[in-house]
Amino acid sequence: VLFRSGLSIETAGGSDNDALVAKLEQLTDWQLRTWETDHADLISAMKMEKLGSAAVLLLIILVATFNATSTMVMTIMEKYREIGILRSLGAGKRYIKRLFMIQGLIVGFAGAGMGVALGGIIGLSQVRYRFIPGPGGLYADQGLPIALQWTDFALVTVAAVLLCILAAWYP
Repeated sequence: VLFRSGLSIETAGGSDNDALVAKLEQLTDWQLRTWETDHADLISAMKMEKLGSAAVLLLIILVATFNATSTMVMTIMEKYREIGILRSLGAGKRYIKRLFMIQGLIVGFAGAGMGVALGGIIGLSQVRYRFIPGPGGLYADQGLPIALQWTDFALVTVAAVLLCILAAWYP
């Protein structure tokens, strides 16, 4: 019976592990495994969790958009007399619509800005202080690992602003 021990090789971030494994297997008679192949189920579950989180976030933004739309409709209904006065003074429908679009954009940018700022603060705090505990086993003592990506922030901001533009345009 032949016993073999393990050898761990740590590569630099962003390196092509599959190419390195293929090259090492050609040079040796060893059977090599990467962390990704050993934990493929965990990686797949984390990707699904990220997708589910994005879907929930989109639903939250959609509810906020409906709330902004109903607020704009209520504002228009409350300002009905003032709109009539503006119309009698010569303001056109386009001008009045532009006023409400500007109001909707201000609300949208303010909400998106506050949401991105709050999300960034909470995310950076988790990276620094690890106040949200990780799942048992792999990250139990290190806290829940997160990776802040500017593309996620940009995508959420653009989606929120576009939905607020649609919400302001509707009434």
